[in-house]
Amino acid sequence: MIKQIKQKIKLIGVLAFCILSTTLFISKQGKTTMSEIPASLTLYYSPSCPYCTKVTNFMENNGIALDKKNITKPAIRAELIEIGGKGQVPCLVHNGKPLYESTDIINWLAQNEISSNPSHPIDD
Repeated sequence: MIKQIKQKIKLIGVLAFCILSTTLFISKQGKTTMSEIPASLTLYYSPSCPYCTKVTNFMENNGIALDKKNITKPAIRAELIEIGGKGQVPCLVHNGKPLYESTDIINWLAQNEISSNPSHPIDD
């Protein structure tokens, strides 16, 4: 009986190792792929902001489609302030955490492969 329990524990260990290894291999070392884009990825922007235009142009050029919220609407601006403590745009909110600065947003999108066309980070 003890021998059977030890064999089952060993088998469970091997299966866990295989699942973990496969998961790490498929996830490309922890990078997010287009099929793994979380539903909680939102870009807050203003149509008149040149830095927002920089980010949205990058998104368009790289086939990136995210939820975008225009802060010219008072309720959306209030939502952004509640999330990040300020109304600065562009702001990419990922899993409830704000990321400001157009270059930082573009670099994050590029590094996390949130694109159907791989791209390289760009500078201001």
